[in-house]
Amino acid sequence: EDMWGRSRYCPQAVSSVDRIRDAGEREHVPHPLQGGAQGIIKTGMAMLWERFFTDASGDWPDFAAAGVEPLLQIHDELLFEVPQEMVDEFGAAVSGCLAQAGDGKMIVPVGSKWGVGETWGAIKK
Repeated sequence: EDMWGRSRYCPQAVSSVDRIRDAGEREHVPHPLQGGAQGIIKTGMAMLWERFFTDASGDWPDFAAAGVEPLLQIHDELLFEVPQEMVDEFGAAVSGCLAQAGDGKMIVPVGSKWGVGETWGAIKK
């Protein structure tokens, strides 16, 4: 079970065949850590969506109306298409929101960083 309470069923761990049981253990042992990371990014994405794309209260900038588009999640990275004039404001807002995603579940603070580029490859450099 991970820190969010999600369990992973692993029938290979009780196999009588050593090779299968060992493979099941290799898959199952990192689940609490990987599940925790997955829960943080999932919670962060939900917070982003709620605050920036569905909140009509006016507490947050209307990023959706300004043309910000969520594009893709790749492991622990989120890609957005953002108008040039909103890059700094949106990047700071996303970093702040994602930093809050692990609050109450983590002893150490969760950080995030952001970058800008015309392509994903340009951001990775």
